[in-house]
Amino acid sequence: MIVDMILLDENVISRHLSEGSVYSLSGFEVTRSNNNFPLSDSPVSIRFNDRTSFAETTNSKKDIPTELFRFRSHEQL
Repeated sequence: MIVDMILLDENVISRHLSEGSVYSLSGFEVTRSNNNFPLSDSPVSIRFNDRTSFAETTNSKKDIPTELFRFRSHEQL
């Protein structure tokens, strides 16, 4: 399964993440995407909130190639 994701961050979420690590996420919301302000073709969006937690996973069975990630600043979107 392939999932396209755009992560918009104001230096809040990124401080919880390390490049090359795999995380288990919980406490987020799945909502319909805003058609008035489309950031991707996906019909749904994931929204992080105060209950969202990131737990680094050390026993991932998947090897995720790093070239599948493209990091951009907010201005580049």
